[in-house]
Amino acid sequence: MPQVLKEFGWYFGSPQNFFMISAGVYGFGLITDNEKVRHTGVLIIASAATSGIIQSISKTAVGRARPKTGNRDEFKPFEGTPGYHSFPSGHAILSFSMAHAISKQFDDFWAKAGIYTVGSIAPISRLWADAHWLSDVGLGIAISIVVVDGVDNFMKKKNAYNYSKPKHISWQLKAGYGTLGFVGTF
Repeated sequence: MPQVLKEFGWYFGSPQNFFMISAGVYGFGLITDNEKVRHTGVLIIASAATSGIIQSISKTAVGRARPKTGNRDEFKPFEGTPGYHSFPSGHAILSFSMAHAISKQFDDFWAKAGIYTVGSIAPISRLWADAHWLSDVGLGIAISIVVVDGVDNFMKKKNAYNYSKPKHISWQLKAGYGTLGFVGTF
């Protein structure tokens, strides 16, 4: 694999770079007053945070050896060393979460294909670098797709609910023994 792709895969799937790019997407949506871009930025960040929690717990609980550390059937649950934090791949989760969230905004097949190709560079580079097994990367991608779709459905449902009902507060004067006040019902 060309060195430039290995480096791109490492940096694109690294959390600090990933969240800077995600914040940039959301910030661009704010600056341009583009609701669709802001939605995409929130979708990327929320999905990555959710899948990151799943990934962190899974890596620690499963304790699967990396290819350079041992064989694919070697497990040391709750081992504190990076050599036993292989399953699932965090780089695959982050890069594919972003790719899937962005590709959901397009209907064109070729645009989606290009976005998924860029999102696949990090998982593939992790395989070539012997940092993960194929099942680590596959589960990372599957988690990404499920979480992004779930967060997107939740966000759309919440937005539909919030915008379909007008915000209305009904005020009533309440008086009782030793009390007097207004009660707002919404």
